[in-house]
Amino acid sequence: MFPLIPKSLCNRAYRLSFMGTACLSLYSLWVALLPNVCRSLEHTAKFTRRNFGRSALYR
Repeated sequence: MFPLIPKSLCNRAYRLSFMGTACLSLYSLWVALLPNVCRSLEHTAKFTRRNFGRSALYR
C-alpha cells in the first residue's frame, strides 16, 4: 500500500497533534491545580493570622 500523504506533511500533522494534546493537558492540569493552591494559601494565611497575630515576626 502506497502512502497518499507526503512524509513532511505527515510529520507536521503529527507534531501539531502532539502539541495540541500537550497544551490541552497542561491547561486542564492548571485549571485543576489553581483552586487547590488558592485554598491552601487561604488556609495558611488564616492559620498564621490566628496563631501568630501578636508575634513580632508576623508584624
